[in-house]
Amino acid sequence: MTLNYVLRQDVDQLLGIFTEALWELVNETMALSKGEDWAESYAGGTGVLSRDASAIIGIILNRDVWDEMFGQRLDRSTRTYLFEMKDWRNKFAHNSPFLPQDILRINDTAHRFFSSISDPRASQFALFEPSIPVQLPIQSAKKTEKDIANLTYQYLLKNPGSTVREVSAAIGFEKSRVNSVLYAEENSRFLKSDSTPPTWYLHEQIN
Repeated sequence: MTLNYVLRQDVDQLLGIFTEALWELVNETMALSKGEDWAESYAGGTGVLSRDASAIIGIILNRDVWDEMFGQRLDRSTRTYLFEMKDWRNKFAHNSPFLPQDILRINDTAHRFFSSISDPRASQFALFEPSIPVQLPIQSAKKTEKDIANLTYQYLLKNPGSTVREVSAAIGFEKSRVNSVLYAEENSRFLKSDSTPPTWYLHEQIN
């Protein structure tokens, strides 16, 4: 069993979860306006459409559909997540090779898409564990806890609602050190949610 085979299994799993969750979102939204049989007007109908992430994304990004049904809920920055997920789906379909870091990126993008619209389906990605542990470039141990806290602050300032794993991957420090910093300053500088795994925010973003 090759590394790429294992990675493609992870990609396939993530795209499957994403496609199912995205279909639920689109079907719920479209049915309210077009009726429960709206998908039958598309090639293949519900049976084909519900399994095709690229086609589902294409519906959302259609200018008329976007303006009528999705533009009020999804801002333009959120659309970039859809474009990226479509690219990953196409790479998978064309048998492109993947790297272990790609798995984290796909999972992170899918999670951010649903989190950006406060959709509970984001939790499916927060719990995902890749088959191959990713060896991240770890910064020098000489960095102090204050340095890590400041980098964590800057990251959460732009990315509220991130998990420790996401923060660690972004700033390049061991998860254990980032975790220690967050809990050391919990309720003063940082706040966490009650979800599993917990997501983190700046104190000022909540109060």
